[in-house]
Amino acid sequence: MTKGNPKEEKQIESKNLSEESSSGPLVETSKSSQEAKLPGILEYFLPDEVKENIPINIKKQISLAFSLESRREVSPWIDLADKVQPSHITQFLENDNAQDERVFQDSQISKRYTLTYVIIFCFVFLFTTVFLVNQNVNIYTDLLRTFVVFAGGFGSGLGYKNLKDKNKG
Repeated sequence: MTKGNPKEEKQIESKNLSEESSSGPLVETSKSSQEAKLPGILEYFLPDEVKENIPINIKKQISLAFSLESRREVSPWIDLADKVQPSHITQFLENDNAQDERVFQDSQISKRYTLTYVIIFCFVFLFTTVFLVNQNVNIYTDLLRTFVVFAGGFGSGLGYKNLKDKNKG
């Protein structure tokens, strides 16, 4: 093996690499590839100067994109959008407002029930405190312990339900 000039070897390698990259799969040299045409709509709207300056591989990509786009299936929602009338939109908005009003009323009723339950619980607690403390302290402490256990179980069950609903939705 003979040793050559390292600069000459690098020049030869770079020359070979440039030749390989220019003759790669993206660059075609046949006459048909030189005559790539733009899709009809672009051919009509673009000026001649722009059409001449677009590289051939870009023209191919544009025509491929347009051909793939034309093969896509038409969505049924597009057909439905043509049939929507202003009266339909008005009816939809009225229904949406009515639904919002029902949700608001339901939340108000729910808040009233919750307030009623709290007031009833406070009266029962005051009643047991006032009358049972004077009668028998042992019964009062047992009853108070039962209330605390009940409230703890109710609170933990409610917390578990809220956590489960939060993770679900």
